[in-house]
Amino acid sequence: MTFKSMLLSAVSLILSSCFVYAQNLSLNNAVNKAIENNFQVKILSNQVEIAELSNTYGNAGGLPLIAGNVNQNFTLNNIQQELSSGVTINQKNATGNSFNSNLNAGILVFNGFKVRASKAKFEELVKQNKLILEDEILELKANVNAAYYKVLEAQELQNQYTKNLNLATRKKDLIQARINAGYANEADLLQVQIEWNNLKTIIDLQNTNIATAKKELLLVMAEHPSKVYELTDTLAHQSLPAYSDLEAKLNSTSLLNIAESSILIQRKIQKEIEASKYPAIRLNGSYNFNRIQNSAGFNLVNQNYGPAIGLSMNIPIYNGGVLKNQSKIAALQYENLELQKNLLYTQLLSQLATEIERHDNLLRQCDEQNVTLEKASRLIEIMLTKFQLNQSTILDLNLAQQTYENAMLQSIQLNYAAKMSEIKIRRLADLPL
Repeated sequence: MTFKSMLLSAVSLILSSCFVYAQNLSLNNAVNKAIENNFQVKILSNQVEIAELSNTYGNAGGLPLIAGNVNQNFTLNNIQQELSSGVTINQKNATGNSFNSNLNAGILVFNGFKVRASKAKFEELVKQNKLILEDEILELKANVNAAYYKVLEAQELQNQYTKNLNLATRKKDLIQARINAGYANEADLLQVQIEWNNLKTIIDLQNTNIATAKKELLLVMAEHPSKVYELTDTLAHQSLPAYSDLEAKLNSTSLLNIAESSILIQRKIQKEIEASKYPAIRLNGSYNFNRIQNSAGFNLVNQNYGPAIGLSMNIPIYNGGVLKNQSKIAALQYENLELQKNLLYTQLLSQLATEIERHDNLLRQCDEQNVTLEKASRLIEIMLTKFQLNQSTILDLNLAQQTYENAMLQSIQLNYAAKMSEIKIRRLADLPL
């Protein structure tokens, strides 16, 4: 490779690294990326898997337990034995070998249905972890929606400031023409130049706001801050169900389902405690093989083997009132969980009613503001024409311009406030986002 070709390759590589191409990003893609990247979603997914792995009859204590044991010992002893027959045994460094092995099996026969309660508790824990994961995904979707529309709002404000700058440029050109014709003075031109400079500063600040809003969106999506996306969706209000339907939907939201699941789990814990008051019966069986072999002594070989079977019963008689207190505590915890669920429902219902009223007011204000904006747009065009024809003053034009700018900015803010309110309502009622 020649030096020239190497230089061209290096330059092209540097230039390619300097250009960052923006990728199109729809709201749906932003949500999918956020779910895929979110660490909390991954953690909760693992929690669901852990709960599913724990949901077995073995963990509940309902399956047989089988264990084997093997033990072998070698001994070296000095033996001195005097038998009743008058025989005396003296042996130094006598070796011995003992071998013991057994296979034990046991199965629970009855323990007050504690196994059934424990298994039901594990099943409910699986459901609860799935509900927690579902709720986290819904919360994440709402956060992505809010961050996405925040970027769109910042961009729309930027577009409006750019329109205002173009309007100031038109004013400057008209004033310059009037100065040339002798109908205006330099003070009018200085005023519009100051206005133009102020708008330029506002646009620069708004660029910073857009960059900040995009960084916040990337943070919610768990994307690298250097990623560059071009948002493709636009603001669109979606109709909401009637209040009665939303209130009915509230009873089946993920938050209330999680609270209900906690109540059911506590109920199973109560049953486990009650079951501990009953006897526990186990069926046990084993097969044993034992062999002892000595080089000296009275018994040179002793070997036995065979099966064994039996029942064991553990009867709780008195334990210092521990179970009684545990039962009372569990009942109080159950009552607290029911109260907490009712409190949560009351809070959610209040939030829903307040937000629906706010949303309706915002939509009504949006409609009214759209009418005002249309009139303000017509007014500014009329005043520009009259100013060009020397039929109005700069003060009249400035007043019309201020009216138009205020109407436009308020329209943008109201529309996005209504959208944020809609997102909150959908989150409260677990409606699709």
